[in-house]
Amino acid sequence: MSQPLKEPKLKTAQICPLCHGANQCAVILGKGIEDCWCAQQVFPPLAVLQAQASGVQQQAISAILPSADACICQVCLSQLKRNRLANHTSHH
Repeated sequence: MSQPLKEPKLKTAQICPLCHGANQCAVILGKGIEDCWCAQQVFPPLAVLQAQASGVQQQAISAILPSADACICQVCLSQLKRNRLANHTSHH
């Protein structure tokens, strides 16, 4: 009898600390940082992200700050940016 194949276990560094999905970090996969999706992105300052994040995301960001050993994923970054734009435009 053969065992069903299990999903490969992701290491902590490969998991987005906000959504717990794969963060697709090129460095963890053995490539250079210039090959990573994040090299093409503009990241808002961390303080701005914290201020604009929803309650749950804010807690998650605060929790990972002292020991940030994992990158956030592209989906979470775009959500944070969307929240930031929505909050920024609603104040006018």
